[in-house]
Amino acid sequence: MMAGFIFAGGSGQMDKAQKPKVEQKILLVPGNQNLTATGFILNEKDRVTLKAAGNIFFSNGDPQSKVDPEGWGRSNYIPDWQEDANYCDDPLMDENHAALIAEVDGEFFLIGKEATFSGKAGLLYLGINDCTFTGEFYNTGQFSVVVKIERAGGRQ
Repeated sequence: MMAGFIFAGGSGQMDKAQKPKVEQKILLVPGNQNLTATGFILNEKDRVTLKAAGNIFFSNGDPQSKVDPEGWGRSNYIPDWQEDANYCDDPLMDENHAALIAEVDGEFFLIGKEATFSGKAGLLYLGINDCTFTGEFYNTGQFSVVVKIERAGGRQ
């Protein structure tokens, strides 16, 4: 006679609870706007992945001021665009001018073409590393950004 065995193969409930809930959307980040609210409120355990494309023109629509989300190299920005550079300070003075950046709870950080991060809590904003958006040194164009949030433990 064989002894009965009990198998502890899950019912799927535990796996479902541990699998992260994924939220995703595509946002347009205009070059002529300081910050764009994403509508995502982050928790520290959330994993955020951003992928960006597109172009902005950071100096009055001048075709030579065209940049992708990586921005204009900081070391060349002042010599190449002296009047624009002297006008005011960018939010991230050590990062490329007109690059895609993010802000959460008052902290600004570089995104560029692609970034993944966690450990931040608050409303996620996306913007341009520039200090002028309209007026004398206005920007044109936009970045398209895919925002993907993996919510830890499937919570919302």
